Amino acid sequence: MPFREEDAEELSSHEIKFTCKSSPGEHEWKVWRHSLADMAPLLFR
Repeated sequence: MPFREEDAEELSSHEIKFTCKSSPGEHEWKVWRHSLADMAPLLFR
């Protein structure tokens, strides 16, 4: 499911910082593993 503009507005209204990055492909490990290296450091900063 893509990130919707309504989602961004809701997070922003609660002053929650977020990053949104879209990647082509299906919801499967083959796609996820390419984004994992980018996402993992964001979880622990």
